[in-house]
Amino acid sequence: MSERILDNKYIIDHLIGIGRTSFMYKAWDIMLQKFVTVKKIHEEYASDPEFARIFRNEAVNTAKMEHENIVRVVNFIEEDGDFYIIMDYVKGVSLEYFLSKTIKLNKPIEPAVGTYMILQILRALDYAHKLKDEVSGELYNIIHQDISTANIVIFFDGRVKLTDFGITKKTGADIKDGEVSAYISPEQAAGAEISPLTDVYSAALILYEILSGEKPYGQRASSSEIVDKALKASVDLGSLMAGGVPEGIVSIISRALQKDPAARYPDAAAMCAELNSALRQMGEKDSALQKKHSHFIQLMLQDEIRAAEIEVQKDLEKKYDTEDKSAMSPFVPPPPAQMSVPEPIEEPAIPELSERSPGIPSIAPRPTPVGNNRREPLKDFMTAPTSPSLDPPKPVEPVSPEPAPTRPAAPSPQPARPAVQPTVGTIRKEESPDFESAEKTSGFEKMVFIGKILLACFFAGFTIYALLD
Repeated sequence: MSERILDNKYIIDHLIGIGRTSFMYKAWDIMLQKFVTVKKIHEEYASDPEFARIFRNEAVNTAKMEHENIVRVVNFIEEDGDFYIIMDYVKGVSLEYFLSKTIKLNKPIEPAVGTYMILQILRALDYAHKLKDEVSGELYNIIHQDISTANIVIFFDGRVKLTDFGITKKTGADIKDGEVSAYISPEQAAGAEISPLTDVYSAALILYEILSGEKPYGQRASSSEIVDKALKASVDLGSLMAGGVPEGIVSIISRALQKDPAARYPDAAAMCAELNSALRQMGEKDSALQKKHSHFIQLMLQDEIRAAEIEVQKDLEKKYDTEDKSAMSPFVPPPPAQMSVPEPIEEPAIPELSERSPGIPSIAPRPTPVGNNRREPLKDFMTAPTSPSLDPPKPVEPVSPEPAPTRPAAPSPQPARPAVQPTVGTIRKEESPDFESAEKTSGFEKMVFIGKILLACFFAGFTIYALLD
């Protein structure tokens, strides 16, 4: 079993416990990548067709329960004639183990702390007893039938949860030695019809054991003795009074342990309300009591908590030994960055332009931008001084206009020719001896004029750019 893969989903790791009806294994969920608890029902129960039918129905109903004080069932598997229940992995110990630890350390449980434990179980029972089908609205009629210290889990963080709903269906008529629970009700011992009040009776027996440190029907009572006492004898509550348990708590236990179910509390919620009222009379507040309860559990289980932490580390190394070990180091977030926000900077005024020289415009130099690179304004802003100062622009000396080009001297006059009246609108070269030189002079002047216009446009554009920047 220790090397099996169940249903191609769960790798069975190792055995962690043996109960009256099942074996418990720690397993690895391949799909969800987390640990789960696998319960394998004993073969003698699995071979009983009636038990198998009832168990299958109960497993389906239990999987529908979502409560903070109930260990969640996530799957039910039938394989090779065996039955398995897959549950959330329990990070804690059974109440049975916890009580033995308190006796070993001689640390009796305070009445308020013990009452707070059973309050969480009563809340879980009330939820289960009243759970309805979401479609039809009919009750599922879920009854635990096996409330015991072995089926109550104490988590390391202080939570108390109930597990194993509907596992035991045996009654007094077919009980064999070693199979009966020490917390059986009179109706179970008589083989009579059971009800939610059966669970209330068993919860009261457990509260008695928590507060007294004694088994309700004796430490070493056999199955037949337990059945006989459940039918005929009453639990002696005198030890509770002698141990300093408040009378209000004792009277609540007494009513819940009545042989006649009709004389008990009508449901788990009613008993829960009475216990809460008794705690208030004792001066206990819920928040303070919760802290006291968690502190006591962690004090009693400090060795177990330390061992569980070591086991978790071994599990990580076993499952992930091929991964980078640094990935398992605890993450320490870096401290928040300390960034000083600079004061707002007033944008410097653009200096006025200097006087223009005749003909060609002159402009003042642009103000130096904040920072060294105009293309990185954010960086320059963060490093700029709080109050930047700009030197006044130096005046630019006027630019003297270029001297006009000297027109070349005209050639010496030629002998006069007979005048010929030219055609209107035309000039003929042969009729003007100075035409060639005049044409050259006119072309040069045009080039100078165009150059001046281009230069003026350039300076005008540069001036506008400086003003807009």
